[in-house]
Amino acid sequence: MGVKAESESFYAGGIIFDKLTASQVLSDSPVYAIAQDYYGYMWFGTRGGVYRYDGVKIIEFRDISNSTIWAICEDSQGSLWVGMEYGLNRFHRQTETSVSYLHNPADPNSISDNFTWAIYEDSQSTLWIGTENGLNTFNHETGAFTSYLHDDADPNSISGSAIHTIYEDGRHPLGGDKGRHQLHRCR
Repeated sequence: MGVKAESESFYAGGIIFDKLTASQVLSDSPVYAIAQDYYGYMWFGTRGGVYRYDGVKIIEFRDISNSTIWAICEDSQGSLWVGMEYGLNRFHRQTETSVSYLHNPADPNSISDNFTWAIYEDSQSTLWIGTENGLNTFNHETGAFTSYLHDDADPNSISGSAIHTIYEDGRHPLGGDKGRHQLHRCR
């Protein structure tokens, strides 16, 4: 369902802001995740839904999610990844279908936890997923996850379980519940 955008503009600190009016407000506000895709669409994650804004109207994509949205990321293959309080979904825009990824204790190649805080694709097209219990990478060819977990007995493991943010500045720093981590690729 689309809602036509009506906005009012205001100027602050050298920036023009367009404020969406009451008829534009997302039904599940507040917004916890924002991403802009290759086509320029803005995607918003809320308590129970994902919304796309094209500059004119907002369209709700409730089928993508089943809980609070904490992260949204478009990968280099054009898929939209949605990190939720209960799982990780990969949305294929061409078919408007999604695939869910959940932790399975019996499968070492599943994601390490269902609570997904952060998603980031680095400059080498590696998809990183930060969860409440560890850091994961996703292999596009096999569909398998590799998990990096905290281990009290291993001083070389990540220092905490929850990974809240992931970004790249050439050294892959991460933000977690026990501070900042830094990853270095082995050559």
